[in-house]
Amino acid sequence: YLFTLLPKVPSGGGMTAHDLPTMLKNKILIGIFITTAAFATGYYTAYSYIEPFLQQVGKMTENQITLTLMLFGGAGIIGSMLFSKYFPKYRFKFINVTLLGLIGGVVLLLPSAFSVPVTIAVCTIIGMSATAFNVAFQDSTMRYAPVEATSVAMSIFSGIFNLGIGLGACIGANVVTRLSLGGVGYVGGAIGLAATAYCLWCLFPQMRRSDTDGVQM
Repeated sequence: YLFTLLPKVPSGGGMTAHDLPTMLKNKILIGIFITTAAFATGYYTAYSYIEPFLQQVGKMTENQITLTLMLFGGAGIIGSMLFSKYFPKYRFKFINVTLLGLIGGVVLLLPSAFSVPVTIAVCTIIGMSATAFNVAFQDSTMRYAPVEATSVAMSIFSGIFNLGIGLGACIGANVVTRLSLGGVGYVGGAIGLAATAYCLWCLFPQMRRSDTDGVQM
């Protein structure tokens, strides 16, 4: 379907393995990759154990869990729509909202477990925030990468996000084993808070300077 729908775009090409060290000196790209790793780690610290959480802590039935997970995934479509509407005009605010949505959502998992509707609403917020962040940072990766290196930069982005998935699952496993299943949201939220702080004080200033100067760092 995508093959028939999307137009053909010529490859930027021109990048070799010898150019990779130069691309990795791009401070903004490195910042994007660091934030992505932290976001994915925090998100998957909680999400990797969302089903047992809903069952054991939220006391949901199998049908309620299925509904919640469907809405969780479907909320990503809403996140994509919000991205297309608001990100072009409010890039930094939009990223902040996605990060705060993740933090607020995962931290509220345990307090919301008393009510099925409230838990579903919280999971919906997390789902929207996760997808919105993902597409926003994919856009940022392509925006600040050299034209001839966008495909390589996106490959690195994907690999780092997957690294965050594995790391988050590992951290979540330790939280479940050493603390409690209910604590995965708090730990994931703390990691998300670190990602937000890094964005505000390190990454965003570099992006703004680059936008003002009209050059890539």
